[in-house]
Parts: sequence; C-alpha cells; structure tokens
Amino acid sequence: MILNHDSILNSFNLTDKRHHQYPTPIGVCEDNHFHPDDNYLQLDNTTFYNYLQINFISFKILYYSTPMIHNSHSRKDLLELSDIFNVRIEDKYDLSKKELGNAFWDSLQTMRTLDADDQYYFIESKDELLEYLKNPHQTKSLTIQDKQEIIKFSRYIIYYCDHGFNLDPHFENIQELKQIAEYISNYGDIATCRRALKLLSFDKKINPSINPIISKRVQRELQEKNKLKKDTMNILRVKKQKVIVVFD
Repeated sequence: MILNHDSILNSFNLTDKRHHQYPTPIGVCEDNHFHPDDNYLQLDNTTFYNYLQINFISFKILYYSTPMIHNSHSRKDLLELSDIFNVRIEDKYDLSKKELGNAFWDSLQTMRTLDADDQYYFIESKDELLEYLKNPHQTKSLTIQDKQEIIKFSRYIIYYCDHGFNLDPHFENIQELKQIAEYISNYGDIATCRRALKLLSFDKKINPSINPIISKRVQRELQEKNKLKKDTMNILRVKKQKVIVVFD
C-alpha cells in the first residue's frame, strides 16, 4: 500500500510546515522501521497504516525531528550549549560536528523542559533554544567581506539621515533604501546597524519603522550598559578637600 505524503499528514491532522523548505518524506517497510523515500510514505498493507494511526505521536516526533541546526553554529558552540542546558549526548566529545548536531537535536526533542540560562545565552525555554539553533549565528555566519558590506550599507543610511533624508548619492529611490534597511536589520548585534536604524526611525517616509534584530545576549549587555549609565548619572558626588585661594 502506497499513500501520498500529504494524505498521511492530513490523516494525522498534521501541518507540514517544513515540507517545502526541508522535504523529508519517510517510509515504512516490512521491518517496521522508518526509512527515507523520495516522494511517498510507503506501507505494505493496512495494518501498518493502522499502526501509524495508533502511534501517530511517535510518527509526528520522528517527522519533525530532522536536524535543522544552522551550519553557522560550530561544534564548539554545540558542546557549550549541551553543557549549559544539560542536553545529554553520549560520547559527545568523540563525535564530528554533523554527528553531534544530529545527536543534539534528537536529545533536545525528548526533553520536556529546559533550565533557563540568564548568564550566557539568555534563553528561557526549549522553544527559544530551538529557534536560536535554526537561525544563523549573528556574527559567526558572516564573512569579513559580509560584515564590511553591512557596515558600509549602515553608513550609507546614516549619511542619508544626517543629510536631511536625501537619497543622493547612495540610493536611487525609497524602495531601494527600505530593502537595504531590511537586510541590515538582521544583524542588529552590530552597533553601526543599530545606530543606522535608530536614525532611520525618524524618517516619516519609512512606515512602519524597521527595527534591528538583536540577540538576547546583546540585548542583556545593552540593558546592563544603560542601567550602569543611569546609575552613574544619578549619583551626586561630594568631594571634601582643602582649597587654597590665592589673591594676587
């Protein structure tokens, strides 16, 4: 018995959120194990189909457990994350990056809860960690050339804002400006990007405003920096010492 991929998902009332981007069809053969297949979920008879219906939760977990860790997260990053969040991986120091990524993702799927981290990554839940792993590492995913280009575009926007929101000489039209602003907004950990978008928020032609995406770690660093600045400004210092006044 061969069933179409979508019909299986519909029968389990599942939403295939990742099929178009990350197609991972799965098949079941006589040995009662899941196997990859190009286009179909294959079952040899109705018994296997009924088995999957009864055990649809296991199917759902398996279907959605394909590793989606972005390549910009290094092996060292994964080892550090496993230590901080107590993700159990057997012989993790002997695994390659790919093996470690697979093992990390599988182990994370089985964890019901996750201890919040308020020291290094500032991640508070399992869902936040999954989202963090799916997205590029904000700084490590950039080459030197990429970072230089992002900073160059940010300076173009700063120039635009500092000169009366005049498009010349860097932009042909507002649409081009918006596209570049949206592009650099993905790299809000870079200070020049944050400054450029803050200045751009005063331009009434850009509505709604384009906000930088900032990692939780940098957000916390900025909060602590602002708090320290406010505390310093609100302190009245009184210094007692001898003063010598000379009259000529």
